[in-house]
Amino acid sequence: AEAQTDVGAISDWMAAGLRHYRVEFVHEKADQVAEIVTGFGSLFASKISVAELGKTLQQHSGQGTTQGSLFVPEGFKNLVQLGP
Repeated sequence: AEAQTDVGAISDWMAAGLRHYRVEFVHEKADQVAEIVTGFGSLFASKISVAELGKTLQQHSGQGTTQGSLFVPEGFKNLVQLGP
């Protein structure tokens, strides 16, 4: 039940031209939502670093964060496929 994020990839996404993003919330309180959205805005305005945004997400996400299904292992293109 951790919030899912890949804050470590944001720099790459921004370098690739990311200009819009979506943040989803399920059970967060209004103050948590405000802090998280402000954090993203500050990152995109170059007021804070990716590391600082990561700390903000950890602090305001209740039970912390995880990469979850956003995790892509190093060398994933070299994995052996199973099945036909």
